Amino acid sequence: MIYLTKEDYFEVYLASMISANDRDVLFMLYQPIIGHHATALYLSLYAEFKKQELSSLSSHQDLIETMNITLDDLIESRRLLEGIGLMQTYYKKDQNGSYFKYVLFAPKTPSDFFSDVLLRGLLVRSIGEKKTNKISNIYKSKQLDLDGYDEITESFVNVFHPDFDSNVFYSSFDYDHSYQRKTKDISKGFDKGNFLKTIGKTHQIKPEIFKDNDLDEIAKIALLYGVDECTMTDFVARSIESDGLIDFEKLKKLSLRDLSFAPIRTNNVKSSDFFDGDGIIVKKINLMSTTSAIDYLKIKQNNGAISPSDIKLIDDLANKFGLNSQVINPLIDYVLENYENRLPRSLVLKIGATLSRNQIQSTVDAMNYLYKVKNYEKNTKKVQSSKEDKPVTKEDITSLLDEIGEN
Repeated sequence: MIYLTKEDYFEVYLASMISANDRDVLFMLYQPIIGHHATALYLSLYAEFKKQELSSLSSHQDLIETMNITLDDLIESRRLLEGIGLMQTYYKKDQNGSYFKYVLFAPKTPSDFFSDVLLRGLLVRSIGEKKTNKISNIYKSKQLDLDGYDEITESFVNVFHPDFDSNVFYSSFDYDHSYQRKTKDISKGFDKGNFLKTIGKTHQIKPEIFKDNDLDEIAKIALLYGVDECTMTDFVARSIESDGLIDFEKLKKLSLRDLSFAPIRTNNVKSSDFFDGDGIIVKKINLMSTTSAIDYLKIKQNNGAISPSDIKLIDDLANKFGLNSQVINPLIDYVLENYENRLPRSLVLKIGATLSRNQIQSTVDAMNYLYKVKNYEKNTKKVQSSKEDKPVTKEDITSLLDEIGEN
């Protein structure tokens, strides 16, 4: 880990122009997630960018005094800005000292923000679904009723009469370094290499003590609970016993506790099946493929607390059957929607075992498989109804899973 000191200097760069409207979005949509210190740091760094037109370097000491915060506040605020996609940080050290370069990104537009399943989910987690919907209504465009109206707008050509044969429309212009609107994608997977490097520097724990299956288990827990590599290094260090073995049950408890106390955690499920589009199905696929299983179940429960039995159920799906969040999420979704918003343990584990046996690893493949199950169940109900009006039981579902799994 790179340690920041008050004596270090920094420069600020803009990846995009930042407008007054962007600052409104920062306060309305980002501040509830990252808090007021991180919001103030973003705006202070933007002010430093203006000042650096006169002097290229700024001092962290001056920044801390101006903001009236501690060095720890600055470090944590910077981390939140980086995690939410508003800033990138670069570092260099030479014989003259340590230098940082901060690159500021514009906040996403309200439309892009609410279309981003990660950002929207974090806002719901921070202020609740009711307030989130209320804020989103502020940014909805006013309905335009054109009934009985004819458009009489003048065209560009009629107003300006451009001569397209003139060389002025074909002259070269250097726009490569002009500002473009840039935002960052915050959806990432768990980087084992970065985890080992960080835990070695921050806790002096040698990478050699971790076996391959240890790292696999750590990554699995991190992805299930949505914990980033840096935070996981601390949890793992606190879970190592005197004999050098990792207490994975303790690690899970620490990760679960992080759900309650962390103001923001980017979801860390690495998706290989992300789709473009605005359709409901596309959005649902993207949500399930980029959200940890614990977080997804919280969303399905309107951000309510998850029972210990449901946590154990998700844990068993991951550990006993090797399912990742991209498969667990559609499984949870399917059972909740088709079994009166309940998660019968035996049924969920049975379906999970079948998904594992069929080596299903992506959200889309899991949805397609469960779609087959649902259609099979419907057809079975029709046959039963035509014979003796007998309802389909869990045993019927178990047998159909076995039958489909062999096909």
